[in-house]
Amino acid sequence: LDLTNNSELEHLVCGKGALSSMLLPENSKLIQLYCTNSLIRQLDLSGCPLLEDLDVSYNRLQALDLSYCPNLDRLHAYNNEIASLDLSPCLFLTEALLGFNKLPVEFQHLIYHSLLF
Repeated sequence: LDLTNNSELEHLVCGKGALSSMLLPENSKLIQLYCTNSLIRQLDLSGCPLLEDLDVSYNRLQALDLSYCPNLDRLHAYNNEIASLDLSPCLFLTEALLGFNKLPVEFQHLIYHSLLF
């Protein structure tokens, strides 16, 4: 799904489909993205600097680049194939649910609980 030409999009809900990739390179106003229960392996968030709420649970993501999402507050990415994840760019993150991935031991505190600073 290529949403390049939808630059005014603020909220997107999709799921229960056969999407394998989602490209959002020019969606600078996107605040909320819920795309669950699909087959997504690739997610490009490079054009989403205002994104605050992301739910990509129950997909096939092997990686998730959050370096372009400094305003992310809520992340649900459980039931994927993510093996590594850098949360340091997400300065406002208060909730991260990451269970049922391939993450290393240092992420164990984020598997079933919210992250509260």
